[in-house]
Amino acid sequence: MEIFQEIKEFEQEADKIIVNSEKEKNNIINKAKKDAAKFLMNKEEELEKSKEQKIKDYQKKAEEIKKQKISEGEKNLKSLKQKSGKNISKAVDFVLGKLEQEI
Repeated sequence: MEIFQEIKEFEQEADKIIVNSEKEKNNIINKAKKDAAKFLMNKEEELEKSKEQKIKDYQKKAEEIKKQKISEGEKNLKSLKQKSGKNISKAVDFVLGKLEQEI
């Protein structure tokens, strides 16, 4: 009878070990899932911040290019105004010269 009691105790102990192992396995799996989700969330946040920074950088660069183009346009306009001012007197002289030839 004693052997049967020992076998029963071993079986009970084995059952406890199995139950504890299952609990530990489930805890490890749950922790791994939580860690993976947290890791993904952190990576998504990093990507979003990186994307926002790149957008800001491109906006800043676009603004710099816009200012440069406006400045170049203003210089060209000023130059054209100066050239047209010089050419007006030549044009007047030319027209007057033609009128004098006609008369």
